[in-house]
Order: sequence, then structure tokens, then C-alpha cells
Amino acid sequence: MIFAPATRALVVGPWKNFTNTNDVRGFAYANGFLWVASAGGLVKFNPVTNSREVFTNAEGLGGNFLLSVAADAKGNLWMGADNGTLTKYEPGQNRFTIFPFIDRDNRALKLLAILPDSDRLWIGTDVGVALFLSERNGGEMKEIYRQLDSINIETPVRALTLIRDTIWAATPQGVARAFKGNANLLNPSNWKSFRKNSSVGLTNEDCYSLLVFQDTLLVGTSGGVFAYLPDSSRFRVYRSHLASGFIASMVSSGDTLYSPWQFGLVQTIPGNYSDMASDTVNGSRIFPALFITPQAELFIATSNGFARWKQTFYEIYRPPGPPGNYFDDLAVDARGRVWCANDIYGASMFDVDSSKWTVFDMVSQLVGQAWGIDIDQADNKWYSFWGGGATVAWGSAPDSFFRFDTLNSPLVGIPGFNFYILVTDVAVDYQGNVWFANSVAANGQTLVVRDTNGSFEVFGPSDGFVAVENDVVAVHPNGNHIWIAFKPSGGPGVADFNFNGTLSDRSDDTLAYYNKDNNFLLADRVTAIAVDRRGVLWAGTGLGLSRFNADFQFFETINLPQPLGPQVNSIVVDPRNNKWIGTTRGLAVITEEEEFFGPFMPENSGLVSPLINDMDFDPKTGYLWIGTTGGLSRLSTQVLEDAAPLSKVEAFPNPLFLRDGGGRVYFRGLPLDATLHIYNVAGEEVRSLKNSDFWDGRNSKGELVASGVYLFLVANSNGERFTGKLAVIRQF
Repeated sequence: MIFAPATRALVVGPWKNFTNTNDVRGFAYANGFLWVASAGGLVKFNPVTNSREVFTNAEGLGGNFLLSVAADAKGNLWMGADNGTLTKYEPGQNRFTIFPFIDRDNRALKLLAILPDSDRLWIGTDVGVALFLSERNGGEMKEIYRQLDSINIETPVRALTLIRDTIWAATPQGVARAFKGNANLLNPSNWKSFRKNSSVGLTNEDCYSLLVFQDTLLVGTSGGVFAYLPDSSRFRVYRSHLASGFIASMVSSGDTLYSPWQFGLVQTIPGNYSDMASDTVNGSRIFPALFITPQAELFIATSNGFARWKQTFYEIYRPPGPPGNYFDDLAVDARGRVWCANDIYGASMFDVDSSKWTVFDMVSQLVGQAWGIDIDQADNKWYSFWGGGATVAWGSAPDSFFRFDTLNSPLVGIPGFNFYILVTDVAVDYQGNVWFANSVAANGQTLVVRDTNGSFEVFGPSDGFVAVENDVVAVHPNGNHIWIAFKPSGGPGVADFNFNGTLSDRSDDTLAYYNKDNNFLLADRVTAIAVDRRGVLWAGTGLGLSRFNADFQFFETINLPQPLGPQVNSIVVDPRNNKWIGTTRGLAVITEEEEFFGPFMPENSGLVSPLINDMDFDPKTGYLWIGTTGGLSRLSTQVLEDAAPLSKVEAFPNPLFLRDGGGRVYFRGLPLDATLHIYNVAGEEVRSLKNSDFWDGRNSKGELVASGVYLFLVANSNGERFTGKLAVIRQF
């Protein structure tokens, strides 16, 4: 089935992203600030006050997983990302400009290094050296040099530097140089390479960094530092204490060289050297970037934050945020706080009111690889873990945690490893029962449920559940029905388990399976399930989206707008019965009127990453929370929970400003089946609307109305009515 693309605009936004910025890849300095390139965006750091501001694609950045950053002579920032975008940021105008680097096979290039050079940028990519003309036509790519002499074609270039008119490039197969004014650098013979097998003294050609220090070119490799001798065109080990160690970066200040060595960081001066405080920095011996500010302060990048050298110790900066950028599952509590399952990074909670993150201790609180989260009616938080069973965090402000495993519950481990318990989802039903998906259990059981009294029931093969391939992706309670999504291809597909409101009485239970062969489910590998406000089941699969027709007991295929999917990982239903569809390539919306909005992707919206794992909707605020493999996104919508009573229905914005292209006023909190009538002050009906929560300022003939005061009448299916006023102002 193909739904029509939307003929009207869905007003959403703004977007806000929340990322972990501790994986630092580079530094630049401009306008009094240290600019930090991270795997979670660009951080603007004030070295004086230690304050910070994060920029992601929601603010205009081209990509969030940054690999490089540099400042040009004008104070502009240039950022290279792993998604093939070069972003120019002009701080004075707070303006972002994005330049895509897409290769000839339509593959996004990785921008590993940026070297400003007057009106151009030399850029190290994963296929060679790119020359970008920053002043021509606002910025344009000139060409890519894919083969540098004898270095293999399309070898990544990790670092670049200039020595007068010569450009040098560091690669995994040695270094290469060329006269930057040569008009034909596309010709490999116009480059000169230096490799291990060319007998020039470069005994390690796995090169990572370049630095001109005291008029000498230094090359940092995976096995020490080498110095270039221009008179003989040969290399030698620079200093004996730097004959080994992973040298990902180097920097100098005056006659002092700062670099890694086998014991952390070392400072080298003429005739001497000394280690710097400890054999690690922030627990790391690998430093993607070292940087000296104009104030002669040394900053060090690590994969867990960055540090500032304070002459005798390191001052560590780990900006507050989520524990990682991987979000497996989300749940919003009654206070609007977002509880997150962060996979290998554990679990966390974001308090919207205070904008603060709580990261739970993976040793004493929430232990293991957090896989799922749900919240019961008493505000207890139930977490499921891959290999670690389940844990409950008691109460609204949890100060106690209790873990369920094979010793204190019926949960069972995988075959041969009884204590390795896969609980792949957890869900709470309307009675407060907590359902655990006990996947790949050694005894074949599928579900373990804990009632509100703390007693357990187990459902497995003796209750009709398939004993093999019981790998459950999702559990979705809907009244007395527990819908179950199974993962294996060729497996059982979707199950509808009706426990009829009684856990211990098995006599009235029913179980039905629906799959590809018998019910036209798009694929038996089911990755998401949800029931909408009309009671319709939606199933996301590895091949797309299906909708269940209960009357005829078969699934209809819903074609997603390109290029979304094919895999659907999350389906969320909001109070207006809009279905938000999260896929491996972005987000789309199916409205109550069966129109598609979208796709929303990082390229055309503020979505932090295309691969969506889970979502949750907060009906009190209208926020859609989106958990991805690259961070957490928040999308503001105008959809709120049903108003009770109707007098709480709110017209927004009021007044409605009509411009040449029209406008829109939303009626927030409007019940799904309510009817909306618009009248002028003479009592004449202007427009009547059903199943719509907005008015576009047009009458029944499609004409924009005149300026003035209008009345709106809301009526629900129970016969209740509410009348309000709104003003319309035409601005054309």
C-alpha cells in the first residue's frame, strides 16, 4: 500500500541534540576560544571560564562525528566529518556553510586532516589529498590527488603540513611531498614518496603525524619519530627516547617538543627530555591531537575527554552528557525525564528541567549492557540487559537498585552459560505487571512476568510458544494482549498472546502467530511493533513496514518514502494517532489521515544520526525523543495529550498571522475524534474540520480569510463543547 505524500506541511521543530563529546579528535583556536572536534560535534570551550557550548547538525554543522578541525587566518573554523561534509563556521555571523565531499562512486569521503593555506585548504581524505579553494565562488573543490608517487592509489592521508612551498602528506604507506604550485598534481610522478622499502631510513612507514620543528620535518609513526634530512633526502630516528611509541600527534612551543612516547607524554628540549607527570593521561596512552594555544597552554585529546597540562598535573575535562552516543531504548517518565539504555555504555537519565545528565554506576547500580527500559505506574524504572538479566531502580529518584538473575528469579541463561541471561526487552502492562523477554533461554521459555506482588510466572513451550529460535526483539502490551516481535529470519514473526487479565489462570489464555507465509507479513524478522489509537497493529521488519488487517487476518505492506529503510527499528504513536517510523536511514510520519511526512534525515533536518534504535513521545510537552547510534535527538511538535476538560484546548499561535503563503493555528490538546468549527463574529460558519488539530486560515472555498476576530467551537464524541476566540491578522 502506498500512502500519499503530504500535501500540507507538518510544522515540527526546533530540533535539539544531546551527544557525548568526550571522544576528541582535534583542536583549533580562534576568537579567544578553543574549538574541540569530537565524535559528538563541535565544542566551543572558554579556557578562562571553562564554559562550553556544543554545536551539532541541529545548529548547522554538516556532520557530528568530526575527524578534523582548523582555523584560517580570518578566524573562520573548518570542520571535516566522517559523513563527507566540510563545514565552514563564521563565528561573527554565527553562520554555517556545508560543502559535501562525495566521491565518484557516490561514497562520502572521510575528511581526516585540514590545513589552511591562504585562499585554499589542503584536506587529507581517505582516498588522498583534496585541494579546496575557499575563496572561489564561496568555496569549491578543485581536485583530489589519489596517487602520490609509489604510494598505492587512494591511500588515506592522515596528516598534512607545509614547509615553505612544499606540501607533505602522511599515510599508512609512508610520506609524500610535492611542490604546491605545480599545475598538475594529478600526475603521480609530480609527487615524491618515501617508503620503508626505498632504503631512505624510514623504518616504519605507518605515518600518523607531521610537524615542522626547528626547521626540521618530524614524522610521527606507529613506532616512533623520524626526522627528515633534506641534504640527503633520508630519514633517521629523531631522538633515542622517541624510537618507539604510537605518535598520533606532536606539537611544539619554542624549543620544546611535546609528543607521546611509550610512557605517556614527554617534553623534549635540546639535550634533554622529561616525562610529564604520569604514564597515562586520563587513562590513555593514545592522543589523537596535541595543541598549544597562543597563551602557551598545552591541550591533550583523548577518547575520554581532553586535558590541560598544568606544569605538574593534568586538568581533565569531561563535558557533562550521556555516557555514550549509542541509545538502544528510551522511556519518558511522568516528570518528563528521559531514561536511557545506552548499550555497552550502561544507563543514564536526562532531566529536562535542569538540563542535567545522571550516568549510573555500572558496578554498583545498573550493571551490564543496557538493552531496554520501561517505567511502571509507581515510577519504578525497569532495565533489561544483554547477558546481565534485569534491574529495577526503585522510585522517582532512585537510590536503591535490585538485580534479577538466575538466583532470585525464573530468568534462565543461554545454553551452556546459565548465568549469561539475555533479557532483550522489558515492558509494563496496564495492571503494572512487568514482562521480560527471556531470549534464547536454555529451557526454551519466552516470557517471564513479575506481578505487582513480586510473584513470577513463566510462559514457554508448554503454553504453546515455539521452543526454538525464541529470540525476542520487542514486547508490546496492549490491554490483555501481549504482542511479541521475533528476530530470526524464517522464525515465528509476530505473536499475539492474550492472558485475559489473569497471569496464573492459563485456561483462558490464547496464542496466535502471524508470519510471512501465512499472513503476508513483509518479513519474519520483526524489529518493531506498536498498536495505534485505533487498535491497529503496526510491525516493522528488516524489509520494511507492515500493517495488520484484523478483519482478514493479513498484513498490508506500507511503502516507505525513499530513501528510508528498509529496516524499521521503532514505531511510536502520538495522541493524534500519528505514527512516527524510525528506520536505519531516518524518520517519517504517517498521519491519522494516512499522509506521509518526511523523510527526516541528518542531511535535511536536525536528526543527529540516520540509524534510529528507539523513540518515545512525551504527550505533556509534545517532544519526540529519538535514540540513535550517534546521540539523542529531541523534536518539538505541536501534538499534546487530550485536553480534559475541553476548556483546556489551546489555540496557538494566537493571533494567527496570515502571510502570502498562508499560515496555521494549532489547537493543542484537541481529542482525536473531536470536531472543530470556525465562525466569524456574525455567527457564520467559516470552516468545519474533522480529525485535524489545526486550521490553515482558509474558508470552505480554500480562500484566506480576512483579518478579524473568530470563534472556534470544539465538540467531542460525548457531546461536550467548548468555545474560544482567536484573532487573525493578514500581513499582505
